[in-house]
Amino acid sequence: MVAVKVIVALIAMGVACMGETKRQIDDRCMNEQTHRVIQRWQTVQANSSAPVVIIHPQYGLGNRMLSVASAFALSLSTSRRFFVEWEEPFESLFEPAFDLHLSSFRREGARNKMLRMDLTANSPFLQPSSEKLGCHDVMSDTMSFEIISDQYFLPLLLVNPFIRKNIQQIGSDLRGCLPELHGSEREDAEVSHESLILTMIARWLFRPNKRIRKAVDTFEMQRGGGRCEVGVHLRTPMFEFEYKQVPQVDSEVALECGRNLLLNRSSDTSAGGGEEAGWMFLSTTSDEVKVLAREMLAGNVTFTRGATKRLQEDGRGETQALMDLLLLSRCRSLVASVHSTFSYSASMFSPLRPWVVTSATRQGEVWFEGSQRSECVRSRQVEPCFHAGAKVLPLLSCYQSEASDFQGMRSRRCGGEKCDGDEHACWY
Repeated sequence: MVAVKVIVALIAMGVACMGETKRQIDDRCMNEQTHRVIQRWQTVQANSSAPVVIIHPQYGLGNRMLSVASAFALSLSTSRRFFVEWEEPFESLFEPAFDLHLSSFRREGARNKMLRMDLTANSPFLQPSSEKLGCHDVMSDTMSFEIISDQYFLPLLLVNPFIRKNIQQIGSDLRGCLPELHGSEREDAEVSHESLILTMIARWLFRPNKRIRKAVDTFEMQRGGGRCEVGVHLRTPMFEFEYKQVPQVDSEVALECGRNLLLNRSSDTSAGGGEEAGWMFLSTTSDEVKVLAREMLAGNVTFTRGATKRLQEDGRGETQALMDLLLLSRCRSLVASVHSTFSYSASMFSPLRPWVVTSATRQGEVWFEGSQRSECVRSRQVEPCFHAGAKVLPLLSCYQSEASDFQGMRSRRCGGEKCDGDEHACWY
């Protein structure tokens, strides 16, 4: 009965979504095909004896969102129930379409055989965990999975021949959402099965709650005139320890890239006539970058976040970060910071094939703006990078037997010359 009520609610939600014009992240896209995918999964989720996938996402908002999305793809493609352990109440940020609280699983008192895997980038257990998930027949056993992760790992599922066909079938079922995901005014992008799955999962699980959506709508109305043509996310360190971990990008290069896109769009608008020129939205925690942006773009740039010190102290950083992500996803073009999971998340919601600002010269363990400047390069795909892919994929036992399938994934995920000779490198 509970499953029936949930399905009826989802159908009603889908009719409501299709009956009004939604923008990007706000739209769940529920049609006959997506309903079929959800109905299959809800049948499994209602079965208390079915094996489970439990995800413990780690670190920043982007890291956690991509980890949860990857784990949900595992749940969908292997007919396992799904639960999330989020540090704070999930509803403080999101309105998920389903009840995914880990407490729901614990209340059931289920006792499935549990396989624990650590997919965090620096874990000593990353390789054996990747071997289990990437090569073993996870479809025929009843094992439950408990996963710790700080990164996007859906590509690892595509390596597994026992999972890949299911992922491809789900992607085919979701392809009917393409007209809704790519409006006529959006830039075209190569949309793979995993990109479709990731975007739909993002809309099912990570729709910002009403309070955050209202705040973003108010911000846009107060901005007045036009719409966001270009979103720029510039990842800079907020805390001392990040200075040795966050790739340094040239702020001027990122802003110049965004300005050029804005000028090109303004020229097109002027030639076509009738539409008011838009503006650039900048997502950054750096006060210095905001000053530079004002100098370079004057009144054509806007941002939401306050001073970095206040963000660190008042605990509202995550709410403001989600507001920024929502605003970025509403822009027509996206400029992203290299290796930033926050940039990935904005691209995932749209989906947009972003322009990526590469890192500047590195000396020892410190990134700095030196002789090698950042570049602004168009990404070859929409979906994020599996950051640990270059380290784990070549060592998988099934690598040689699946060589022909790996070839296609390498050619799409490697950024041409930016691969620097490493076929598994993930420069974005």
